[in-house]
Amino acid sequence: MASAQTQSSIVGQGAIGLLAASRLQLAGWAVDLWLRQPKPLRIDFQPLQGPGQSLNFAACQQPAELLFIPVKAYAALPCLQQLQPLLQPGTQIVISHNGMPDLATLQRHVTVNQGLWFLSTSQAAMRTATGVRHTGAGSSVLAALNDTALSSQPKVEPWLNTALGPLTITADIQPALWRKLAINAAINPL
Repeated sequence: MASAQTQSSIVGQGAIGLLAASRLQLAGWAVDLWLRQPKPLRIDFQPLQGPGQSLNFAACQQPAELLFIPVKAYAALPCLQQLQPLLQPGTQIVISHNGMPDLATLQRHVTVNQGLWFLSTSQAAMRTATGVRHTGAGSSVLAALNDTALSSQPKVEPWLNTALGPLTITADIQPALWRKLAINAAINPL
């Protein structure tokens, strides 16, 4: 089982990634940020309730045992391809974006010893000039995309439940993605 001592890395500095990183750090998890230009980052985090806090994140030198990739749909595969040579053999990789992913293509870009997951979240966050604000409570749905991921659920589930929970584990992510697409289409008509 994973613990707060398990090193985790989050790619980028988008709203959902910074929300996850902030919640993890505040809960005692070891977390760093994988940025295009490696550097430490200080952000102001405003939770849904309570006072805001300034948080410091180390620059990731090498992706950790747990890797969260919350990027735009078009960037998910290139990001995975770029990081793959740097990943540990047993890395658990969680990809999250608002699109309808080509899961088969993503699966072809991980090794047999790496777990691949897809996460869909309704948590809401907004970037500010100096950090991130948690703007709406939501939940997340997580699906294992290969057998290695399934066997690593005890490691990944508490990590993501802390980051973007409450978390539901599902065997098939597609219904959750279609639901989210329908909701987004109703909220943001074309």
